[in-house]
Amino acid sequence: MQPSDDEGPKYYSPRWFGALLRGRLSFGDTFFAGVIGPVAILLPVGFVLAGFVAVQAPQRMDGLFLFFALVYALYVSALLPAVWLSAARAKVGGWRWVGIALVLGITIAMWGAVVRYMGAL
Repeated sequence: MQPSDDEGPKYYSPRWFGALLRGRLSFGDTFFAGVIGPVAILLPVGFVLAGFVAVQAPQRMDGLFLFFALVYALYVSALLPAVWLSAARAKVGGWRWVGIALVLGITIAMWGAVVRYMGAL
């Protein structure tokens, strides 16, 4: 599924993110690589940072969680229209609507986490 150099931008390059946020990629790339892929990168980084913060300044954990929740909430909110556009073009039947519902649920949950951690500060 990785496009060659002449077919489009490489995954996770600035050009790829531009095409992603404009809804120009396939539904699979938009949903799986766009929504799930960054979590595979951010989650391990977040765990390592949380470990350092927990040891050095445990009182700052809520601020760290707020930061990660806010970054991902903003990202998924920007990605939601792209998922909608790519789903409208997709020929995958009902699964595209499941994908939209999942991304909408993730967006709502992330903004709920932001509100929760803002209240904890």
